[in-house]
Amino acid sequence: MHVTREPGGRRRLTDISMLRRGASGRVQAVPVWQLERGLTEHADAFRGLLNDRMPA
Repeated sequence: MHVTREPGGRRRLTDISMLRRGASGRVQAVPVWQLERGLTEHADAFRGLLNDRMPA
């Protein structure tokens, strides 16, 4: 999660990312949701991870 501070001091969530291992084996953060864009192409993979970890 990425949070920024507005000029008045209020904090605002601007980005949610998840870590994924790329083809090279290196780990990278990929955006799942962005304030200006909404859900990204990685949202379905993120939902899958959440569903796998939810109790039955």
